Amino acid sequence: MKRTLKSYVIQDGYSIDANHIFKELQNIVEEDKKNGIEITRKHPAKRILNKFSGRYISPTMVKGYYNCSAGQLISSLFPYDSTKATSVGTTFHSIMQEFYEAEGEKRTIPFLDSLTEKYIEQNHELDRQKNEVRNYVKGFKEAESYLGGKMDHQSLKCFPELFIKGTCSPLGVTIPLPIYDAIDRVDFVEDDCYVIDYKTGTYFSNSIFSYEGYLPQFISNCWSIEQAYGEKVKKAYMFTPGLKKKYHEMDVHNIKYQSMYIEKLYKYCDDAAKTAESKIFKQNIMPYCKSCPINSSCNTFNHI
Repeated sequence: MKRTLKSYVIQDGYSIDANHIFKELQNIVEEDKKNGIEITRKHPAKRILNKFSGRYISPTMVKGYYNCSAGQLISSLFPYDSTKATSVGTTFHSIMQEFYEAEGEKRTIPFLDSLTEKYIEQNHELDRQKNEVRNYVKGFKEAESYLGGKMDHQSLKCFPELFIKGTCSPLGVTIPLPIYDAIDRVDFVEDDCYVIDYKTGTYFSNSIFSYEGYLPQFISNCWSIEQAYGEKVKKAYMFTPGLKKKYHEMDVHNIKYQSMYIEKLYKYCDDAAKTAESKIFKQNIMPYCKSCPINSSCNTFNHI
């Protein structure tokens, strides 16, 4: 069933008042429930209501919230667009997931190539994007192991697209809300645990590997694995198939950065709760403003 939200965006200064949007989303859920439709967390309207409820933490939500909470909300209301640059990354993730979900002996180059073409034809119409996906897969095939030497995909014991939710207590401090972590891949090599996260792109500034970039996400991933499975992550790597250097070790065991992130999560718990109650989402200038679907009417963007 397809739905079209009848609401429009109400901009008040440098914020968005989304009370009318959330009211309509709630009405959709209630109407579908009356019509006998099963309301799960995958229900489109329910998913958005849950996402902005302020009742849980995810690293991507925290990052997006402080980048621009208004843009985060608006982007969640738009349907998936296969022509966007981010869709190439989504396709690469799908290929990697099915490749590593296969039994070890099946993880061959011909199998990987067949997956690549399947997802390319399924997800993309533009030749430029098809070639981008092929180049990222080529980068994956060329990469050596993060431990050095050739990567043995067939013997690798791993868990792709691992989802963990639970209460974490890093450094003896209990985070007030449950953390939801989606991890691209968790490897076990000689009884040691490693976290791998894929990032597509052909250029990254050094900040992307720092606390200002994706380091907090990796720190959260490690907390969740230890909380859920009692496994301490030995090392964590960002894998960038579009760069010459494929693996980048992340400083996940740094006590200073862990402490800083704990403080940030406490702040997020308070800030997100206030936003969930008021339904007022603040606009900020962020690196991805030019790709925001409403940048032409955003007061903040147009007053740069």
